[in-house]
Amino acid sequence: MAAASLGRLGVMPSGREEFMPDGFVPPVGTTVRRPRLATMLQRLASDGPDYFYKGEWAHRFVDAVNATGGMMTLDDLAG
Repeated sequence: MAAASLGRLGVMPSGREEFMPDGFVPPVGTTVRRPRLATMLQRLASDGPDYFYKGEWAHRFVDAVNATGGMMTLDDLAG
């Protein structure tokens, strides 16, 4: 993984928790559990694509992108 990617993973607390649970990226072969990802995928399966592109997850994603210096709107994501 490139050093720039590692920096981006650690920008948000959620990225650090998800991808660097002990302060670093786990070594290859480590079993990693991601309950928040599992929950998101279950909601996507039950609610359909609108959850991802227009719903609750979309709102949180757009807010996170904008909070870290990106520029995104819900219309961008829905498009």
